Amino acid sequence: MCKNYNELSFTHFVVDRVDGTIFGSAKEQGSTYNFLIRAETVWRQVGEQWAALDLNIAQIIRSRAQYFYGKVPVYRASGLLDA
Repeated sequence: MCKNYNELSFTHFVVDRVDGTIFGSAKEQGSTYNFLIRAETVWRQVGEQWAALDLNIAQIIRSRAQYFYGKVPVYRASGLLDA
């Protein structure tokens, strides 16, 4: 579990060209956390599953992602969620 979402440092993003979903990978105190950001919902990877975050934490994640977007590598792909 992330101890302080305000200290997350994103390392890279992958943007889905089809629907705009953003996959972001971030670090905090040596641990890596993965997030999916789409519209009003943000999910955090928990093992092999994705868990939706509450609105307050989602807003912090969006804010941190916005701060790092363009400062770290941003990759583009099509159909990330197609499986």
